[in-house]
Amino acid sequence: VHNPVSNMRLGSGIAPVTALRDRGVTVVLGTDGAASNDGQSVLEALKVAVLLQRVANVDPQQWLTAHEGLSLVTSESARVFGFGTGRISLGGPADFIAVRRSGYAFAPHNDWHRQIVFGASSLDVCYAAVDGELLLDDGRITMFDEDAILAEAREMGPMIYARTEGGLHE
Repeated sequence: VHNPVSNMRLGSGIAPVTALRDRGVTVVLGTDGAASNDGQSVLEALKVAVLLQRVANVDPQQWLTAHEGLSLVTSESARVFGFGTGRISLGGPADFIAVRRSGYAFAPHNDWHRQIVFGASSLDVCYAAVDGELLLDDGRITMFDEDAILAEAREMGPMIYARTEGGLHE
């Protein structure tokens, strides 16, 4: 599992994704934990993973394309973790996200692979379902009271910050 934002945050280097894939290693994408990645956005990790390969390997023929990058979070992940095909199929698992394409990242509409990888953010995700259960409905979490959790996190913030000062380099 490649966690590019966490690797950058910790100074752990750049994973040789292209070389690994060339040798038959399946690479999937992750966000790692909040202690080493201050956010948990798969779309952010996706963009960073694709762009980091351009820094690590200057030969443009070896760059990950947007389509290949998307496979790290769809078909490759599904295959590795045993979650179906990673593709929409009749009778397949009902796991999906829907991305709002009305924002700047999608104007004008053209290559949606590139627009999702290089321009979309988690704020563009408006619906998400796992095993047919809608977990995000028009941008609102359905499993718990999001506002109450955020209020509690804001209240605990100063205490957590005081305990972790001097931890990871900022």
